[in-house]
Amino acid sequence: MRTERGRGEEAARKEGARLLAATGERDFVVALEAEGTVMSSEELARWLARRLDSDPRPLCFLVGGASGLSAQITARADLLLSLSPMTFPHQIARLLLLEQLYRAFSISAGLRYH
Repeated sequence: MRTERGRGEEAARKEGARLLAATGERDFVVALEAEGTVMSSEELARWLARRLDSDPRPLCFLVGGASGLSAQITARADLLLSLSPMTFPHQIARLLLLEQLYRAFSISAGLRYH
């Protein structure tokens, strides 16, 4: 999804409304936030495997734009997840998330990638 142009609370609110509209009511929402739970790659792999085995709801990861995530998104999230205490541009955060998900599935599958 394209990020909202501009910066500030209003841009985050508009983007949050668009993200919520694209999110299903039953989705398990993971919002990426610097202040969220920090997991190692192994911990993420275990969490993801447990969650996928025990919860049939669709899994939805939300990454905010330049203004971050709105309060409405963090309130809706089932889990706030931190990739790092450092701040990254949202484009890089998407790439880091994708790599960590690939790594988590590789760990669970016992592949050599990790």
